[in-house]
Amino acid sequence: MVADTGSTDADLNIQLASLNGWITPAGHESIQVKAGMVNSVDLGAITHGEAAALRLTPAPNSGQAAVPIVAGIQVVRGSGSSTDTGYLAGGSPIGQQATAAGNSSGDSTLLLSSAGTAATVKVTSIGGNGSSPVVQSVSIQAGATVTLTPKAPSGGGTFAVTIEPVSGGPVYAARMISRKSGSGLGFTIQQLSDDHSIVDIPHVVQDGSVLLP
Repeated sequence: MVADTGSTDADLNIQLASLNGWITPAGHESIQVKAGMVNSVDLGAITHGEAAALRLTPAPNSGQAAVPIVAGIQVVRGSGSSTDTGYLAGGSPIGQQATAAGNSSGDSTLLLSSAGTAATVKVTSIGGNGSSPVVQSVSIQAGATVTLTPKAPSGGGTFAVTIEPVSGGPVYAARMISRKSGSGLGFTIQQLSDDHSIVDIPHVVQDGSVLLP
């Protein structure tokens, strides 16, 4: 779903960061959004249930000025009467480090996309009760999306996951939690961004003169 909040129409190209890299969905290569209106496109038949990241870019040679847009994704899982729906808005790269808490063994899935060059990220699972962190190294092809079930630390229980880019990128990330809900499967999904937990510490030197009157 794309909303054009400007005063002129927007012509946008559609690309998907699939398992094997960028693809342009056949039959849905672009989308036009009228000024002040909302338009949508169904990409379910293109992804076939596989994880992918969506990229919208201004159509080349359209001659249009910059147009402000707001985009979101509706994700539907399940079939028949047993379906659940999640929503994602446009995201930003994870920066230096992103963190997702509240994970349980087998319930959580990380979705990692590299929008630029091939990337490598470090995924660390951190538990409580003195358990040792578990580190996984993940390689992502340029313009591709990979899914990862983070390994739980020893001791069980819930745990947090941190994602740190090592090389390449930029990297975008989301975390999905799937759990049984009655006879169906419920899920929630959220994009992850820089948690700003890493700060610069200034360099200091010893200077006894500050103690003198």
